[in-house]
Amino acid sequence: PLEESAGGDVVIADAVAPLRRLCGRIGHGGPEPAACGRQVVDTFGEDIGEIEDLLADGSSPTSQAPTIRYVVVGFGGLLGLGRHHIAVPSEQVELQFDPVRLSLSKEILRRAPAYDPEMPFSRREEMAVNAYFGTTPYWLR
Repeated sequence: PLEESAGGDVVIADAVAPLRRLCGRIGHGGPEPAACGRQVVDTFGEDIGEIEDLLADGSSPTSQAPTIRYVVVGFGGLLGLGRHHIAVPSEQVELQFDPVRLSLSKEILRRAPAYDPEMPFSRREEMAVNAYFGTTPYWLR
C-alpha cells in the first residue's frame, strides 16, 4: 500500500492531454506559426527576447486551429548557452503586434518560474506559472 512505502516522491501523471509545441514543426503537419522567432517587448517597449515556442492544446471538434495557452519567451545567454525560458500565459501576450508585446515588465518576467523545454510541462508547472502571473488557469475558466 502507498502508506507503507518508505521515502521518495509519489509521481502521478497528468490525466489531461499534453500541450503541443508549435514552433519548429515545419514538415510536421503544417507551416510554423508566424509568431515563432519574433521579437518580444515589455509593457514599456523594452526589448526582452524572442518567442521560442507556443504551447497549445489540441484543436476542438468545431475548430481546426489549436488554442495557444502559453508563449515561451527566450532571453539572455550567449550562442544558446545560458538562455532563460519563461512560459507566459497567452492572455499576458499580444501576438498581433510586431514586435510582440507583453503586458508586464522585464523585471517581472525575469523573476518568473523557469520553463525547461526538455521536460514535460505538467499541471504542477502550469499552476505555478498561473499563480506567479496572477492568471486563472484555462481549464478553470
